[in-house]
Order: sequence, then C-alpha cells, then structure tokens
Amino acid sequence: MSIDADNNLCLTIVGERTVGVIDAKTGQYRDYTYDKEMIWSDGVSIGPEGYMYTGAA
Repeated sequence: MSIDADNNLCLTIVGERTVGVIDAKTGQYRDYTYDKEMIWSDGVSIGPEGYMYTGAA
C-alpha cells in the first residue's frame, strides 16, 4: 500500500490483477487499473514525479 499526493490509499488486489484506490475524501474504494498480464501485483509505490509503480510476477 502507498499514499499518493492527494492522500488516497493505493493498494493491490492480489489474485485479481487489479490496483485499487481508496479515496481520501469519500473513503470509497474504486478499481484504478486492471491488466490480465499483471499476474501477481505486490506492493505499490508512488514516485517523486507522481507515477505509480507496482511489482508483478
């Protein structure tokens, strides 16, 4: 998990090939991205330029 510049919580949904976001203002979850080739996304980091990174097997 990681927190972005807007204080949203970014997390991976292991096994679902999805990265999700919990909105800081509403507390609501939403899918951020899905990729059938992102087999085992594990961990999220936000780089200094604002890009989101995740490892994937």
